[in-house]
Amino acid sequence: MPISPVHKSNQNAKQCRAKSAADAGFSILEIIIVLTIMGIMLSLVGARMMTSLEATRFARTVDAAMADIRLIRADAMLSKQPRYIVTDSSIRSLDEATPTAHIKALSVPPDWRVMGNTITISPSGVCAGGRFRIIAPDGRRADYVIAPPKCEATRLTLDAG
Repeated sequence: MPISPVHKSNQNAKQCRAKSAADAGFSILEIIIVLTIMGIMLSLVGARMMTSLEATRFARTVDAAMADIRLIRADAMLSKQPRYIVTDSSIRSLDEATPTAHIKALSVPPDWRVMGNTITISPSGVCAGGRFRIIAPDGRRADYVIAPPKCEATRLTLDAG
């Protein structure tokens, strides 16, 4: 019995479908390569994200310290009492007769350091000025000059050369 051309084309179609169904998936090697590339990309993005988060935390903490200076100045004017903003390195330079209620420190996390000289604010809100440096545990730092008479903070930039 001869095979009709229609029957032959049906057999070819079935073979093609069977072949294409077997070839439709990915090989294990292709999957491993794609997963490796994705892992490398994720590790690079993760490292950048951590650096970005640390920089944001540092900037937020320094901004809070600048806000503290403005609040301490306002407190001196409202209470009509002098205020002394001390740092880790200047607290020993204050006179022992200075009332502790007049001594203020910048609010930074416990593992951070604030170095510099004491900044004196008079009862009228006039600031004597000074300099200080905020140092994060990872070594990041910000240097500021506090300018009289309004305690305006200006960040110093380090020269590259």
